[in-house]
Amino acid sequence: MRILDRDTIKALDDRRITPVPVPAWGGVVHVRTLSVGEREEVEEPALNSGTGRATMRGYRARVVVAAAVNEDGTQMFQPDDVGWLQHKAAGAVEVIAEAAMGMNGMTDSAVPDAAGNSDGDPRVASFTGSPSPAGDPWPRSEQD
Repeated sequence: MRILDRDTIKALDDRRITPVPVPAWGGVVHVRTLSVGEREEVEEPALNSGTGRATMRGYRARVVVAAAVNEDGTQMFQPDDVGWLQHKAAGAVEVIAEAAMGMNGMTDSAVPDAAGNSDGDPRVASFTGSPSPAGDPWPRSEQD
């Protein structure tokens, strides 16, 4: 595998669009990868709910608003669409949200297991599907 440098990474076109079938709605919705900044905008309200605890309220709808695009890559939804999306069929929204979360490393199985596979270097993490210890706040799926 080649060693990447700053200029190579900066020039990469690393964003992709994937069609996601949504049977409940009888069609396909295109979902795209998010930038780091976009992902943080989606996650921040869940983490900074003012209660000191994370909240999932509106999370899936925010993921769909951020990641769903028209076929030409333009945003399908606007931020103020979160409210009405929360009133749509949970299964349909979930299909889109799960696809977007999977594409963007926002699932439990995408969390690094730094303790188990770092060869002693805490800066190095690998992605594994190893079972998580009891009480681990970031459980991982055994499927991956």
